[in-house]
Amino acid sequence: MSSHEKIDDELKDVDMCYKGMGIPFDSSPDEVERAYRSLTAEIKKNLLSADSAKRSKAKEDDELVNNLYNKIRNSVNYQRKLRERGYAPEGQEGAQQRRTEARAPHIVLKICPCCNNSVNKALKVCPFCRKRLYSSIFEKIWEENFTLKNISLTLLILFVLASAILIARNFNEISGFIGQWKK
Repeated sequence: MSSHEKIDDELKDVDMCYKGMGIPFDSSPDEVERAYRSLTAEIKKNLLSADSAKRSKAKEDDELVNNLYNKIRNSVNYQRKLRERGYAPEGQEGAQQRRTEARAPHIVLKICPCCNNSVNKALKVCPFCRKRLYSSIFEKIWEENFTLKNISLTLLILFVLASAILIARNFNEISGFIGQWKK
């Protein structure tokens, strides 16, 4: 097989990929990215469906769209368009890594202080022991000490102290008033 035949086969294959994604062969890299994002958004909706048939079809569609997208991104035509726009072409590993990072969220774990199990840091309640998880010591102090009951009690104590101070400062005037009232 000559090099011209290989190039023709690749162009036909890539043209089919463009058609599979529903975009014309002369689409810009931005249009390819938009089409890919819209297709994956639709697939993600179906992945969250309650219907198991829809979910399995969505998984197959996801694999198909990713394969089409990878073929287009690795094609000579796409790389040429990127160079024309001033983008540096990146290797297949970089593109694959970026897509993988965008898809799989990085989960940070922490240890539950009550049951010593690893739990997602974003959780507010441990799924194992059902105890409250605090993100910082300040959050723990705030939530444990600044409750409605504690704030009400503190305000009541401050009111009683202020009243006692006012009575003590004006004791002579108050005792004189009481003395006049008894007469």
